[in-house]
Amino acid sequence: MKVLILSLLTTLLFAAAFERGLDAYRIGHYETAFNIWLPLAQKGDPKAQNSIALLYAKGEGVAQDYGQAFRWFKAAALQGYPPAQAGLGTLYYYGNGVPRNYRKAMEWYRKAARQGYSQAQYSLGVMYERGEGVVRNYKEAAKWYLKAAKQGCVQAQYNLGFLYIQGQGVPQSELQAYHWWLEAAKQGDGEALFNLHLLCQKSPSLCR
Repeated sequence: MKVLILSLLTTLLFAAAFERGLDAYRIGHYETAFNIWLPLAQKGDPKAQNSIALLYAKGEGVAQDYGQAFRWFKAAALQGYPPAQAGLGTLYYYGNGVPRNYRKAMEWYRKAARQGYSQAQYSLGVMYERGEGVVRNYKEAAKWYLKAAKQGCVQAQYNLGFLYIQGQGVPQSELQAYHWWLEAAKQGDGEALFNLHLLCQKSPSLCR
């Protein structure tokens, strides 16, 4: 029982400290956030490790260092933390801090996507649509875009609309394209709004 109580208290203290770092980050005090999160990351907290990795990747509060970003993303990713798995995938995708490797990018994106992480689902969709690291497969692209789109990922909603317009991986459907571009436009996507305008000019009945 004492071990359980101690574990719970430690978790609460970590959570409170992480939130202080988040508060500092939100007002642009990146170095303060780094100094709060680093001890948590060193003690193995995956959220803190992921946050430290992001600071290194963006050069916020510290000098930009993709090698350190890779180190901390991997530490959290190996604990199964989806945002870090996706972050690791992105480093491999662009070749930041590591040699570009689409196969490894897809491997880490897939780990995060299977846990329901929408940004990783979107990234998998992109790789399948472009044929990066895999044979191009529009059906798989549409599958992953749909999973992300249903969670509100605006990029996935936009791309899914295009697949429906072109009939790639899904049955051609102006109605479905309209639906997903409308969802993206509601989130402020200007290109989706422009496509809606063109679609409504072509097929006015969709917009009544």
